[in-house]
Amino acid sequence: MSQVTLDAVKQIEVRTSEFPNELSTLKYLRYGLLQLAAQVSSLEEVIRKHESETKKQIIFFGDDPRISQERRLILPCLFHWYGVSLCNYARLVGFVGSVATGKVTKAMPKTNSDRKTIKESCDKYVESVMEISEVVRWRNKVAGHFAATDPHKEDNVATFDMSVIPPVGYSNGRYRVGILAMVKTDSDGTAKTSDLPAWSVTEVTEKLSPRYWEHFRSC
Repeated sequence: MSQVTLDAVKQIEVRTSEFPNELSTLKYLRYGLLQLAAQVSSLEEVIRKHESETKKQIIFFGDDPRISQERRLILPCLFHWYGVSLCNYARLVGFVGSVATGKVTKAMPKTNSDRKTIKESCDKYVESVMEISEVVRWRNKVAGHFAATDPHKEDNVATFDMSVIPPVGYSNGRYRVGILAMVKTDSDGTAKTSDLPAWSVTEVTEKLSPRYWEHFRSC
């Protein structure tokens, strides 16, 4: 009976016959995530080439005249799509792993307790994947919904405003979000700093590949 490794770190291995729908979904998410990372990588290569030619390190935040307007407009979307898709990917791996180990079942949850158990199991798994912690935070405050449109108690005025500022910059050879922080005075007169983490699509993909996708490639 065929088996596939979904998480080489946690050693989550499942029989393919038991999770046909979940594995099909993980396959298309994997493909999409790698395609998004490849698109970002191709844009990074443009700047790396310029750095190599000029022998100067480039750091900036905002639009980059070295790439076309069309690419400048799509770049933030690549981060949005990647962030949402990666969080869904990780939660589904956590769900499949929980079913495989008997922590939860695939049966439709009928009680609040059942639903809570599933959610907590998936939450716990995602929290354990340290490679995506910054992405999860960014997804919750920007990509899933802007903090400005769904403010939570813990959000400060700087995070509120920063969530809707075009987010992408470039540093250390990568396009990144979160490389700048905003400081803004709250209504009580205290200075608040935005709480949006920095991360790179291509770096995260490279870190996750041994864990998730090298073993799942041939499934």
